[in-house]
Amino acid sequence: AQCPDGSPPPCRGARVATPAASRVAVLPFENRARDSSLTLLAEGLADQITTNLGQVRRLELVPPASVRFVLVRTPREPARLGRALGSRWLVDGQLLSSAGNVRVSVQLIEAASQRVRWTGAFQRPTEDLFAVISAVADSVATAIIGALAPAERANLVRRPTTSNAALVAYARGRAAWRHNDEASLRLAETAFETAIEADSMFAGAWAGLAEVLIWQDPYRPPRQLYPRARLAAQRALTLAPASADAIAALAVIAYCYDWDPARAESLARRALRLDSTHARARLYLAEALVAQGRAKEAAPAYHAALAADTLDEAVALESVAGLQLARRTDESLALAQRWRRRLPRSEIWAFVEAVTLVGSIRCASSPPP
Repeated sequence: AQCPDGSPPPCRGARVATPAASRVAVLPFENRARDSSLTLLAEGLADQITTNLGQVRRLELVPPASVRFVLVRTPREPARLGRALGSRWLVDGQLLSSAGNVRVSVQLIEAASQRVRWTGAFQRPTEDLFAVISAVADSVATAIIGALAPAERANLVRRPTTSNAALVAYARGRAAWRHNDEASLRLAETAFETAIEADSMFAGAWAGLAEVLIWQDPYRPPRQLYPRARLAAQRALTLAPASADAIAALAVIAYCYDWDPARAESLARRALRLDSTHARARLYLAEALVAQGRAKEAAPAYHAALAADTLDEAVALESVAGLQLARRTDESLALAQRWRRRLPRSEIWAFVEAVTLVGSIRCASSPPP
């Protein structure tokens, strides 16, 4: 059983709202091939379909981090997943492989009724998957909202790179990045570098490389990471001046490495003007505001980051510490406890809650020796 916020029952009193008619969640595809190396590709396909559908403003997409969090803890049953994700529609799929080809089977399911609205099957060479991504996105969007405007259809079929090999490597990199542990971040780094080798003009791969380098800060010396991340973000921005991902990466570099919170704030706001749903840009904005002593402005920014992707564990971890620095100890503790309930076996969240309690001076006195 699963509550709408990702926590186990009993759910804390809130009535479950009816999902918006156009709210859709793309589930990580199941790898039914014998080749386990295709698992990340199956997940990456879902990420890319989500990205493409996000180009249609009439659709509301559940963030991939939230989808993964719920799917790990909820049976793959449409009605239960729909309730847990607050989504009316689910896109589910499977990937099979044989003789250098992949076969992708996809369904669009109305979660509450479990009715299949659309289904499709595609077979392509392993290195030629963009046609599958664009065809699925087009079919799903049309099934949900009806006829698409010419501009919407053009956005759905716009290729981020001319290289199929680069797109496959990029999809693997995005999927690995979502797992957010040291090994996965290093795997994502290698995948983005492979994408860049295949197409050095691929702005998304450069921006992805910048981000995964930044998020390896806990594991590697900053001087090994941030200069490379800056160069990658700048390269992405040269290729795509409206890249919110690249600008957000430069914001966190300005804050964490250059110690220039005013510039970090300016860059984060610039990223948000381009993409108001960018959860991590909102997080970087909040951190820049805290560093400038502007706690009253920082707290709403942290909550906006959390709302943009309610189940992004990395954003939540950073927000617990940030809210405490912003002197919002009650909010920090409530967030830590909420995630502790969501992940009752997590050593990380047990430790985070303990540290938050200490910081809030709410630990019981020790008995005398």
